[in-house]
Amino acid sequence: MGLKYTVSSVIRKKRFKSEALPSLEDRLFFEGSRRQAYLVRFVAFLFLSTIIAALGVINDSTATVIGSMIIAPLMTPIMAMAAALMMGDRRRAWQSLLIVFVGVALVIFVSWLMGVIYIGAISYAHNDQIVSR
Repeated sequence: MGLKYTVSSVIRKKRFKSEALPSLEDRLFFEGSRRQAYLVRFVAFLFLSTIIAALGVINDSTATVIGSMIIAPLMTPIMAMAAALMMGDRRRAWQSLLIVFVGVALVIFVSWLMGVIYIGAISYAHNDQIVSR
């Protein structure tokens, strides 16, 4: 019988028990046989959320941009990096930081590519998404 701990249960009880650590590590750090499947899923979700965000900016749609943020998977490696730093695990922290940097680079590249491929004219002065950012 495995113990299931969530972040909300730890916060609600205001204490962290050592038996919760393997469960939380399992959710934050994708290592071993699960790593490849995680990275494929991570890249796919990041690619799709970037396309949705770019289309939201091009079409001046705040709701679409916010929706793309909901499916963007960057929060997990950021939390994993923070947890690794708290635990003093440099290897995991560097791996998580690398995933974040590669993810950000992918987002910038795909966004740039979408801007280059888009054949319509974008009015920078009248597009609130571009002006606000």
